[in-house]
Amino acid sequence: MMANDSLSSDPFTQEDKVKQGFYTVVFVLGTVGNVLVLIVVAGRRERRTVNDIFIVNLAIADLTYLFFCLPTQFFLTVGDVPSDFYCRFVWPMMTVSICLSIFTLTSMAIHRRQVILNPFKPEIKHRYVVLWILIIWVLGFVVVVPLMIVTKSKSVEPYGCAENWPSNNYRKAYTAGLFVSQYALPLTIIAVEYVRIAIDLFRPRGRKTQGDTRRAIDPARRKENMQVIKTLATIVTLFALTMLPAQLAWMLIDFGGPNEIKVGNAFLRICEWLLYTHACLNPIVYGSLTKHYRRGYIRYITLIVCCRCRALFQNHAIEETATYETDSSSNASPKERRWKLFGCINHHHVMYQKTNHETVKETSLNNGTNCNCNETSNELKNNSNDPMMISEAVV
Repeated sequence: MMANDSLSSDPFTQEDKVKQGFYTVVFVLGTVGNVLVLIVVAGRRERRTVNDIFIVNLAIADLTYLFFCLPTQFFLTVGDVPSDFYCRFVWPMMTVSICLSIFTLTSMAIHRRQVILNPFKPEIKHRYVVLWILIIWVLGFVVVVPLMIVTKSKSVEPYGCAENWPSNNYRKAYTAGLFVSQYALPLTIIAVEYVRIAIDLFRPRGRKTQGDTRRAIDPARRKENMQVIKTLATIVTLFALTMLPAQLAWMLIDFGGPNEIKVGNAFLRICEWLLYTHACLNPIVYGSLTKHYRRGYIRYITLIVCCRCRALFQNHAIEETATYETDSSSNASPKERRWKLFGCINHHHVMYQKTNHETVKETSLNNGTNCNCNETSNELKNNSNDPMMISEAVV
């Protein structure tokens, strides 16, 4: 089930302009945030945990939602008629991404309960986690197979995608099944797992028996578990709150009378904004509550900004150097032309050559130009005893 069954045939309005602006902002923020999550996890390598792998799947689920749904919604606001391919394969990807998110969150809760209640049991191997995630993806697509079969494009106004079920009972059964499988049941499992975790973590120490060594967790491990639980609880809460209006709307529309259908359609307007916003919330949660993700964000954003600034500086320096060398070549005397200008710079280093009381500063940067750094290094070594040869680092 998606946010709506049809698209408005009204001309392009101010509301549509606001929607397009909102879609653009959410798409950019969600894409940048989730890609940063993938980069941070990829950079951990040796320290990568099972929880990190699940977080990668969450990020991919959010990116799936963003790339399959938002661009098409952006263009559909101007009144384009969706094709059968869009209605059968792109539109259902909204439901697939929602299933991927909640199934992954449920898996994370089950895994965290297993880790905390059995701290000395060997950690599950990463290849089994990958297999676990593949099963999640298969289940996500299985859930939407009926939707792919019955959904078609509407060729009459109001244009959009319509679900052509054999009878209304099939529609009701599918809606109820979605509510149970992608909302009620997973959240119930997550709640049960967190209650079991809370009972174990906050059980008074005096009641533990001498042989109960499985709870003898060192403070660092305990702190890590609490941090992970806090992060997961926040993500699950956001999912439950942002998805609840949509679940209620679908139930009202398919099971209610005329008045309930009106309320459900009104809910769907709010649901659309909440569903899209959810796709960019998880990276914010990671950065706010998890230290290594926050540090990773700062590190990679700084790296990107610095690389961009360095590229601009290099281009400017090359232009200045080209102008300087042209002027120097035209005005230099034969004696001055004998002196070699060299500019082998490694990011922040500027080399100076001072000969016969004449100082020449080379501002060219090593950006792939034909600069023989080895030759320059040999010259510096040969003249290392010359007090007139100096090297300076610019910080």
